[in-house]
Amino acid sequence: MKLSTANVHGISVVSIQGSLDFYTSPSLKRTVCDILVDGSEHIVFDLSEVDHLDRSGIAVLVGTARQQEYAHRQVSLVGAGGDVRSALERGHADLPMFGAVEELHRFAA
Repeated sequence: MKLSTANVHGISVVSIQGSLDFYTSPSLKRTVCDILVDGSEHIVFDLSEVDHLDRSGIAVLVGTARQQEYAHRQVSLVGAGGDVRSALERGHADLPMFGAVEELHRFAA
């Protein structure tokens, strides 16, 4: 898995490439912790290049959303398609989803 972060109009975007699973989700969790220390008001996970997502990965996404909800902050997903979207639905990950990063730009504007 490869992770990269960017700030888009004050929103922290975490782009994930590869598998988000039991073995790689701890890396994502550490990245999220670093972002939370910075006090980001909105975190977006770009899943457009994720080819596999399991319950461990979903747990990090949903756990981050719950933690942010208590602080009145947001978590959204972009680019979840096919098998990844199906995994999120099966895992009951009820998070705001955008089709592409471009939609995020319109949301933030």
